[in-house]
Amino acid sequence: MIALSIRTREGLPVRIEAHGHASAGSGALSAPCAAVSALLKSLGGILVDHPSCAVRGSVSEPGAFILEIEGCRDQAWLRGVGDLLRCTLQEVARSWPEEVCFSTGEVSESIFSGNEENSDGT
Repeated sequence: MIALSIRTREGLPVRIEAHGHASAGSGALSAPCAAVSALLKSLGGILVDHPSCAVRGSVSEPGAFILEIEGCRDQAWLRGVGDLLRCTLQEVARSWPEEVCFSTGEVSESIFSGNEENSDGT
């Protein structure tokens, strides 16, 4: 079972976690595990590469992924990334309910300062 969670502040993703593995049995490849792995690796890459985002994360062992978004001036872009991530993980969980458990939740206190800027520079 893969347990996935997205925590948000003011609707913006601030912490993404995944723990566990989906098993296809007898060493076979697991479609849900591949889907989650590809999505989370891509997410980490685009966040690290975005110049207005500050992130930190860890993959302490196979099947353990934690990503924290410490700040992002481009909130409109981050909101879009978060919406796509949420929708995709929901679909993966719906497709493989015995293999993937997905949750979301809002946490209090904003980490973003008052000098954010949107994709259009405003």
